[in-house]
Amino acid sequence: MFKSVTEPGAIEHLRKKIDQSILRPWQERAIEKSLAKIITDGETIIPAEAVTGGGKTYFGVILAAKLLELGRASRIVTLAPSVEIRDGWCSDISALGLSASCELKAIGDVVAFSSTYQTASGDASKGGTENGARALLKLVDKNTVLVVDECHHPERMEGWGVAVEELSKRAGYTIALTGTPWKTTGTVALLDRFYDEDGKLDIDIRYTYMEDLAAEGDDRATVPAHFIYFDSISVCKADKSRTEFVAPTSGDDESWQALADKDSTEPLTPHVQVKDGTLASNSMARKMLAAGINKLDLCKGRTKQKAIGLVVAKSINEARSICDYLVEEDEVATVIVSDDDTSAKTLADIRNGKVKTDWIVSVGMVSEGVDIPAIKVIVYLSGITTLLFLIQVIGRALRRINKNKKGEKPSYIDNQLEDTPAYILMPAHPVLLHVGWEIEKDIRQAKQDRKDKGKGDGGEREFKEYENIGGNNVAMMRRNVPLPETVDRMLTAIEADLDGKKICTAAYRKWIYDLVEDGEAEYVKQELEDKIKRFGIEIETGEFSKALTYDQQTRALKKAAVRLTNSLRFGHPNYKSIRDDQEAFRRVRRDINKLAGISDGFARSTIADKERWVEEARRRFMEIQYG
Repeated sequence: MFKSVTEPGAIEHLRKKIDQSILRPWQERAIEKSLAKIITDGETIIPAEAVTGGGKTYFGVILAAKLLELGRASRIVTLAPSVEIRDGWCSDISALGLSASCELKAIGDVVAFSSTYQTASGDASKGGTENGARALLKLVDKNTVLVVDECHHPERMEGWGVAVEELSKRAGYTIALTGTPWKTTGTVALLDRFYDEDGKLDIDIRYTYMEDLAAEGDDRATVPAHFIYFDSISVCKADKSRTEFVAPTSGDDESWQALADKDSTEPLTPHVQVKDGTLASNSMARKMLAAGINKLDLCKGRTKQKAIGLVVAKSINEARSICDYLVEEDEVATVIVSDDDTSAKTLADIRNGKVKTDWIVSVGMVSEGVDIPAIKVIVYLSGITTLLFLIQVIGRALRRINKNKKGEKPSYIDNQLEDTPAYILMPAHPVLLHVGWEIEKDIRQAKQDRKDKGKGDGGEREFKEYENIGGNNVAMMRRNVPLPETVDRMLTAIEADLDGKKICTAAYRKWIYDLVEDGEAEYVKQELEDKIKRFGIEIETGEFSKALTYDQQTRALKKAAVRLTNSLRFGHPNYKSIRDDQEAFRRVRRDINKLAGISDGFARSTIADKERWVEEARRRFMEIQYG
């Protein structure tokens, strides 16, 4: 580890590391353009914008290292808004063979020093000290590359902005990075000239969400987001005033534009507040969480059970209430809040896979700088409607899930654009609608760009028709991953049997496909093996399925029950006209309990009772869909 770039072999080693670095095409272009601005135009400030997950940190690391390699600087100093982001910079620079530290005691003995805005400003309320601020001022000089990460932060914190301004004046070069290109309250004078009249960064070193979605293969770092909005009505007890949020009835621009308003001042807080773990006072919150659970089940099937959900709550107490509610719904949920000293470690353990959970419930700790690509569902129950916070939260779900370790060439678990999309569930507040509408426009444009380049839209699926015994044809979505060979053979054998083909309807096949896609292939094998034994069908095999554990059977049956309950609630004439979701779902469960002969509820039933419940629900669903 080199403590100075003047040490023998240091520059040669750094050059080799830079040459070996794996850069995305946009990073290569951005570094080349940045160096041209510096060398040819004499520019000393390089602002750059990149979408969350796009690799702006690595771009900054390599650009700063190139300036050291070219002899234009001898030291790197990075500033970040949090300890987690700070430590990430320290780690990435160390990987190049340069000594790096976050400790003040080592400040003069390393090539790279990573710090925070709190330290730079001496902000005692945030853990900073005057000694730290003075030490940074003494360290930074014309031989320093100053990297200002998430540069929108010092814009809105006066003390931070003053500190950045002073350090930048002393530094030889400043690299200002952001994933949030809108100007916020306050200012950092050094960046003023880079904003247009609408308050948006007007720079040519940028990599947008739309560009990334249109990128080829493993050069793409993000997934498309799908926004799901929920109606809500709030009545003030004091003056009986009423506010109502209405979700668009269709996905067309006209419907969205009529309801979206980025300048709306309507309060969101009354619509998202919850009072206890039953969420009895907030039917919208219950709807959103129920839909979130369904979407997470779907995402788990698409991500080999890696997907995680995130609930953003209004307050710490409400986060705990929502966690209690999820636990009652048989979900594994973990609260991550600032008044719990263990939260930071727990969050790190979730990120590293040491702690398994279905849901993270937080207030603000899981936003900017938290890199957990497994987050694929977000339920937004916060009262905050600022653009900056919303973009940061949404960004948590946009990263692709990488199979390889950091530093290795990326290899993702998805292949096509729509393999592992993110789902963002929000109240239909006008500002939230505006944000979703803008992002959805980018996604549509990216898909069009992919078509124009001959790559398809990445979301195309192969469709195949199956004919049921009633003569009806139904188009069924074929998944990217085909049915396992044993499942396909068993289905074929059942269809060929005189009695078996009566149950092998299009709806039954769709149910089988859905379960396979959700990662429940072993349960499907067991289900089909039971049918083969029941009808006395002879088929060459041996044992198709391995015995499932109690937990595996319970999970698969629960998923089937949730899917069928939703299908009946929204598709059966007895339930779809009921306006109150809680009452509608209650009636569905009550009726199926009665048909299955269950008196104690699905969750407390035996495996045999659960199987009977699913069978009755599926039979009823098939009757309405296909007679």
